[in-house]
Amino acid sequence: MAAFVLVLVLIMLIIVGLHIWALIDSVVRPDWVYERAGSSKIMWILLNVLLGFPCGLIYLFAIRPRLQRAEALGPVSWAMRPPQPGWYPDPARRHDVRYWNGWSWTESVSSGGHVSSDPLGYT
Repeated sequence: MAAFVLVLVLIMLIIVGLHIWALIDSVVRPDWVYERAGSSKIMWILLNVLLGFPCGLIYLFAIRPRLQRAEALGPVSWAMRPPQPGWYPDPARRHDVRYWNGWSWTESVSSGGHVSSDPLGYT
């Protein structure tokens, strides 16, 4: 009976230890590592906190190696990043500004503070 209890306690300590390791590792990694790996730091912290051990195992054995590879590459330089979503000078020069969604120009434009729609087409 004592051996069974000892084995049970050891198993519980291993589970708790792996959970704590996953949680600490997910918290201390820099944000840019998650960004470079195409993942979300907040998501993995919340999953580790809310769902516990199963997510901790997934993090440690699937996500953590990806993060380590991304970290080894170093931070993404600003030159490699597309501009953040926002209003920028209209590349077609038909309006004051046009909205960039982070990947491409949209039809949303503004001239003199009036927002309208104009498909982008270079002439």
